[in-house]
Amino acid sequence: MTIHSNGYRDIHHCDVLIVGAGPTGLTLAIELARRGISYRIIDKCAHPSIYSKALGVMARTLELLHQAEVADTLIAQGHQVTGMQASSYTKVLAQVEFPSLIQSPYPYVLMVPQNITEQVLIDRLTALGGTVERQTELISLHQGDQEHSQVHAIVQHMAGDAQLEEEISARWIVGCDGAHSTVRHLSGIPFEGEALAQSFALADVQIDWKQDHNKLHVYLNKGYLTAFFPMLNHRHRVIIGMPPEYVISSSKDQSISLADIQAVLDICLPIKVNMSNPIWLAKFAVHQRKVKNYRTGSIFLAGDAAHIHSPIGGQGMNTGIQDAFNLGWKLALVCQGYAAESLLDSYHAEREPIGQQLLRGTSLFTKLATTRHSVPIAIRNTVAPLLSSRKVIQKRLFRLLSETGIAYDRSPIVQQGKGWHRPMLHAGERVPDGGYGQSPRHTLLLFAGEHPVIPSPKPPTLEDDIDEPDHRSLLTQVAVKWKDIIDVHIWLPDHPLMTSLPLPSHIHVDADHDLHQRYGMGKGGYVLIRPDGYISYIGGLSDEMDLIGWVHRSFQIPARL
Repeated sequence: MTIHSNGYRDIHHCDVLIVGAGPTGLTLAIELARRGISYRIIDKCAHPSIYSKALGVMARTLELLHQAEVADTLIAQGHQVTGMQASSYTKVLAQVEFPSLIQSPYPYVLMVPQNITEQVLIDRLTALGGTVERQTELISLHQGDQEHSQVHAIVQHMAGDAQLEEEISARWIVGCDGAHSTVRHLSGIPFEGEALAQSFALADVQIDWKQDHNKLHVYLNKGYLTAFFPMLNHRHRVIIGMPPEYVISSSKDQSISLADIQAVLDICLPIKVNMSNPIWLAKFAVHQRKVKNYRTGSIFLAGDAAHIHSPIGGQGMNTGIQDAFNLGWKLALVCQGYAAESLLDSYHAEREPIGQQLLRGTSLFTKLATTRHSVPIAIRNTVAPLLSSRKVIQKRLFRLLSETGIAYDRSPIVQQGKGWHRPMLHAGERVPDGGYGQSPRHTLLLFAGEHPVIPSPKPPTLEDDIDEPDHRSLLTQVAVKWKDIIDVHIWLPDHPLMTSLPLPSHIHVDADHDLHQRYGMGKGGYVLIRPDGYISYIGGLSDEMDLIGWVHRSFQIPARL
């Protein structure tokens, strides 16, 4: 930053300042970069973390990362876990095979260390022309009193041994800086919740046993918990949970050792399992905390800065990445002038209930897993096998674990037309297979159903003479006027007559009617899909004018067609 002799200080501007370059911040930066938005991403650390930290990448996260063009790279460096078994000492409580439970291109949990996930995201951001400003720390934050005012931040850079300050003026700042968020602290936003009484520890080790390396194994006994997460190269992440009165005996400074973890394994498992070659050992406490508001004026919180919880279920990093996907396209539309700033309120409306549900769910499962009382244990060990053996329960539980069951059906920015009918999907639902292509824009699908459609031989262009009578369909006109924010695709049940081959790129034939059936569109209709793979609008063919009105209310586009 330059400070002139008269005390005037240069101020640098950007649309979005992202604080924190973990998976959440990197994902948000990628989503903004894909859309050409002015942003900066800073992190106080000199280098990315070298530790594995979060491990499991869920199906819904992989679907979204596919849209950002990083899923395949990540999958190549991870290990696919296709099932799980949970036991209370010798009694099997649940056995589940994942691929049969969800419709997704990724019917598994991908085990990949967080440091690898971060590097894949960094490489993608670099390919988009972005970079992380490291050794750059947020030290001051001020939001103006006026509505829609900018945020002024002072950041401190390390340049050798010198510390340089810079002032940044941003339309919005997003705190992706973890459980001890500086953005949250400087903004005075409470982080309400509690610490769990149990203590936890982890170890990345090699294990000598004969269990299926493609399955996750959990063992419970007398209030202790042990979970084994398979990794590449025949290694495992082992997580243990211990009752409050458990005393770490092998070290005076209360750090964890391999012997401490082995002692808990000996309590939980009915067989002897030996660990070796540890590359990371850590003890940690678990907090269940969440902010009340994900948005405070021009300040947003995402990931661990907004919510932290028990590691049971492996939801933390995944939820943060999905926070970023939800917020990214909304910030972009507002920055580009295609949507009103009120669209950003839907980030809290949609993601806060997910965080609340996450805290409730992980708290319940942690209590069930670590209870030490004989009556709850007896009930758990009796009821769990009965419930878990039912396919419908398995599907429901894996939809929670994989996060493919997340829906925004109560969101203020989704709608069903009056022509909606069963078996159509609901507004706010995740679309089949989690997305439609890799476009950063919305996608409008027109399902012709049983109605004959003779499409135009080529997509219309803006160069068409608007003073001439327009005999094109209303849908075709929408495709022209809204092409910068909506991609339009027409799906026909059969190949149309009276048209030349090949068909235009925006017209497709669903010869086996598979797509019509998956969207519940046997009789035809409209589906407007958001960039994050959820349904914004859905209705029948009779809802054409209602759809047009919805789009006009949702986006800032010229009203004339």
